Amino acid sequence: MGPTCVFLASKVEEFGVISNSRLITACQTVIKNKFSYAFNQEFPYRINHVLECEFYLLEMMDCCLVVYHPYRPLTSYVQDMGQEDTVLPLAWRIVNDSYRTDVCLLYPPFMIALAALHMACVILQKDAKHWFAELSVDMEKMLEITRVILRLYDLWKQYDERKEILSLLSKMPKARVAQPGQSSSDGKQGSQGGSQK
Repeated sequence: MGPTCVFLASKVEEFGVISNSRLITACQTVIKNKFSYAFNQEFPYRINHVLECEFYLLEMMDCCLVVYHPYRPLTSYVQDMGQEDTVLPLAWRIVNDSYRTDVCLLYPPFMIALAALHMACVILQKDAKHWFAELSVDMEKMLEITRVILRLYDLWKQYDERKEILSLLSKMPKARVAQPGQSSSDGKQGSQGGSQK
């Protein structure tokens, strides 16, 4: 799914379609260099698998390729506060980290931006109470987002990827990759035609 997301995003963002061989080579390199302890084989998927998966991905997204992110509201809020140089870099990193949680699926982007901004102000000890007090947003939801992101940071402190990735991968369903020359049903070539009268 990861290579398919990159491939589709390159089309949507008018980046120019990534070459097929370059995409597969990049995936093979990442698997080999970063995750060789978890994958004892070469990256098994080819570009035809990515292209097939693209249709499933589009179907899951209801062909809606406009995705809103917290970055635009974040920059607007920071400009409004007048704290571009000090608060923005840290708040931006917190928004990046929020994508490793499910808050982007549960809350609107502007709320995630506000939570990241609030966290950055607290960490940098910037007094923004007056600015936040003027907002007419549900502060409880903003604090829920903050708690989820803080739980992620707590998890990162004790998480050892090398130890836990193998057990996670063993629980995941495996895709069946058909070898060239095999059909997708039972690995046998189907017979054509029916009975003739």
